[in-house]
Amino acid sequence: MENVVTSEVAAEARPVVAGLGKLYSACTAAAGGSALKKRELEDSSKRLGALLWRLNRRDVSPSVLAKLQQLCAALERGDVAAGLAVHVALTGADWDEASSWLPALKRLLKTRAML
Repeated sequence: MENVVTSEVAAEARPVVAGLGKLYSACTAAAGGSALKKRELEDSSKRLGALLWRLNRRDVSPSVLAKLQQLCAALERGDVAAGLAVHVALTGADWDEASSWLPALKRLLKTRAML
């Protein structure tokens, strides 16, 4: 995630980039020295990096973008349960577009819920 260029992300998607970055950072800080968590975080970084790349190319559907905005707003409020509910909505309605990065997002949301 850290190496993905996001300079061309549309203004309405910038809160998503920031929110996912905060989520990833919180989970990284919580991982400590666990080798398993480190591998999971590396995988999550790659998968979410692909999402950020698509956001930078403006190659994300309005439906997915709206749900990601809801998810990040919920996380900003500290409402991880609402974020997980949005994840479920993404899984049900937008699997074809989001299947490559949804597992990583769920992993991070579950980790965040335990903090």
